[in-house]
Amino acid sequence: MKNKIVLWIALLFGLHHALCAEILCTSDEKGNWDMVIYNQDGEILKRLAPHSSDDYCPTYSPIHKKVLFGSNRDNESRNLFQIDPDTHLIIQLTALPSRDGHADWSDDGTKIAFQSRRDGNPEVYIMNSDGTAPRRITHSGGFDGTPRWSPCGTQLTFNTSRHGSPDVYIYDLIKEKETRLTNDKAKDYTGDWSPDGKSILFSSDRLGHFQIYTMNWDGSNQTPVIRTPFPLANPSYDASGKFIACSGFKDGNWDIFIITVDGSHIQQVTRTAFNERGPIILDQAPIRLK
Repeated sequence: MKNKIVLWIALLFGLHHALCAEILCTSDEKGNWDMVIYNQDGEILKRLAPHSSDDYCPTYSPIHKKVLFGSNRDNESRNLFQIDPDTHLIIQLTALPSRDGHADWSDDGTKIAFQSRRDGNPEVYIMNSDGTAPRRITHSGGFDGTPRWSPCGTQLTFNTSRHGSPDVYIYDLIKEKETRLTNDKAKDYTGDWSPDGKSILFSSDRLGHFQIYTMNWDGSNQTPVIRTPFPLANPSYDASGKFIACSGFKDGNWDIFIITVDGSHIQQVTRTAFNERGPIILDQAPIRLK
């Protein structure tokens, strides 16, 4: 009987971990920024191709089952790479001294939007998923970057400092038209589109320190998701649109948090002495908040 109880405990423990959502982020535990996959309990499951250089801003494509990231592992500049999380096979997508980064895959996996200095100042570009046919999208004298695809693939949100403080803009690829979504003296940084394309996450310090906000895709109804006594940033939706992963600066460093989309519950995932930033919830298992 005792052996059966031990077996059941082991099975339940294994089932919990099998159903636990996986969260991809970057960590500076080793002194540089590496890509790490945590489970929802804050345990490290995998380190993706650790290197002495810095790896930045990873994003995941369920179509390709690959991670897209920026890195200066090839030279002093930053270029775009993709990695297979299972085989750790890395393919370099760009190879210019232009600081390419902050990339995002379109939902159908055919295109990549990214930020690059290849024409001087940071601007937004798109290219095929294999790195071919890059095309410049924005043309301003200020910073344009951190593009994020809409689920339908016809629009991009991006950040710009063309008016001073960073604001969120939207670009219509069909109409080739830009529209300003945020317009205040605060710093507003774009985060992610909801899976249904109806709302956009962003972070803003308009109330003093950075918090997570949501707005309709046209910029209306800008509302805090939750208010915490510590800063929150880098928000992204899970595949269901019911949960938000973000970074929170609590206890002297950045950790990973998960928030319900209505702001009714927040759960801290990591509790480390170093920093974790830019969390992405991988489409592996449902979120289960404690």
